[in-house]
Formats: sequence, structure tokens, C-alpha cells
Amino acid sequence: MPVKSPTYVSLYSGCGGFDLGFEQSEYRGLGAFDINEDAVAVHRHNLRGKCHVADLQYAAVSRS
Repeated sequence: MPVKSPTYVSLYSGCGGFDLGFEQSEYRGLGAFDINEDAVAVHRHNLRGKCHVADLQYAAVSRS
């Protein structure tokens, strides 16, 4: 049975430094969120992952 990489979701991710550490440790990012548009732009440039501008104060969680 193949071993799956552990996953993480990044909240308040900024420019992605914390995420970079996870990725270097072979974790797989499922998504990243920050309210700051400039930080999200840098995160997208640095990590090429899914990063979204979002105000998590008003976020709703859905179980799909």
C-alpha cells in the first residue's frame, strides 16, 4: 500500500514561510488563506500553490 504524504491547511498564511517548512518536510498543502492581498500574491509567487484572500472572521465551514 503506498504511503500518502501528510496534509495541512494554512490559516493566516502570510507570505508562506511556515508553509515552506511544511512542504520541505514533504507535507502537501490543501489550501492557504490570508486577508492581506499583497501577502497572498507573494505566497502564490513563492509556493505556486492554492492561496486565497479571505477574511476568516466570517468564514463558514462546510462538511462535504
